[in-house]
Amino acid sequence: MKTSKEIFLKNDEGRKSTEEKNEFMAIQLKLFTFCFALPPKNILQEKSWKIKLYNGLLSVLLVSYVLVISMQLVAAYIYSQTVSDFSVSLFEIAASVLIISIICHFNLYRNQTYSIALKVQETFKSQIKYFPIKTEYHNILSERAAKNKIIVWTTIIVISVFSPTWYAGPFMMWYTYDGEDILQSINNQNSTNRIHWEFFCYRSWLPPNVYQTPTYQIYFCYQLFYIYLVTVNYLSCFTFFYAIVSFASAHFNLLAELIREVDRYIECSNFQKVAGDPIKLKENNLNNEIEDNGIDGIEVIQKTENQIKDDDFQISDEVDYFHRCIQYHQAIL
Repeated sequence: MKTSKEIFLKNDEGRKSTEEKNEFMAIQLKLFTFCFALPPKNILQEKSWKIKLYNGLLSVLLVSYVLVISMQLVAAYIYSQTVSDFSVSLFEIAASVLIISIICHFNLYRNQTYSIALKVQETFKSQIKYFPIKTEYHNILSERAAKNKIIVWTTIIVISVFSPTWYAGPFMMWYTYDGEDILQSINNQNSTNRIHWEFFCYRSWLPPNVYQTPTYQIYFCYQLFYIYLVTVNYLSCFTFFYAIVSFASAHFNLLAELIREVDRYIECSNFQKVAGDPIKLKENNLNNEIEDNGIDGIEVIQKTENQIKDDDFQISDEVDYFHRCIQYHQAIL
């Protein structure tokens, strides 16, 4: 009779190559790097000039975010003539505060973030390697990883296709506009000309002669950089949490398959077919057999501590299997 170790490690071959494909978080971490939400992993543990340079650039970025929010608050106070205008400004301010919160959070807890990504890819290898997991169970993880990549890349492609409209649309409207009213300074208190918000990506305080070249181009490029960071931050943050939820769901699915497997495992090792009667329980004393003639002719024999035989180690193997299922469940939680 095979031992539990031989059974659990029977299907271990090829598992590493399958699990290495389950890179749930690789794309998300790269997106975090592109939007300054996380430093590159290769300089994370360094104390060299690279991490100092990154922290310096991050400080400048955070200061610029504070400047953006301040300009938005000024715009909400000066240019909001109606409740509708104020609501638009308030929504954009809330989006800016959310983005700066995301960047600050992930940079303050950068080690914990990389630790979560490592757990997603590595932690459960030690949990599942002892189970007699078949090839189809490995496919649960690989298919979920593939689905995660498809969703992330689809989102990236969709945003990449439609974002130029957001970026180039205001500039083209300014470039093709031929009205004379934009030649006047918007800071003229006596001016009754409306503000052309359609020329900008979001509402903010506008400098003098903002419609003139090169003031408009400089201001518009500044807004484009901010919009780029907003887009990539939202994309990386929400796909990051989606990957975690998708990962946990995949492992819960795998755990359910393992529980079904342990039912079949116990049935094959401990249960015997007999010509059964309705349930009868016979118990003489604690040191004797407990015999249960179950429904549909299933006879269960449970031996006590004074009746140890050669095949009693099989019960301990089943207990160990179930104990590992509980540990696996706790690890997922």
